Amino acid sequence: MAERTIARPSKPNASTASACASKPSASDLLENKQTQLTSLLTCCHGEDGLLAHCSSFDLLSNVLWLAADLSREAGELYQEVAAAAR
Repeated sequence: MAERTIARPSKPNASTASACASKPSASDLLENKQTQLTSLLTCCHGEDGLLAHCSSFDLLSNVLWLAADLSREAGELYQEVAAAAR
């Protein structure tokens, strides 16, 4: 099975320092949110997942709240990207 590549912010160097000063594009932010949400849900899924043996309702509630927030933010960014593409 191929390894998953997780997108992470790159470290700025001298040639990209000015580019890093600008706000990331909605497309980049959307990719980050999607990667974060996928990673979170992958960790929580299945018998060996983080939440498989979790007895804390508060922890489960907070993880689901985080997933819902990431999903909502990704949806908003998708709308922004789709509008810009038109």
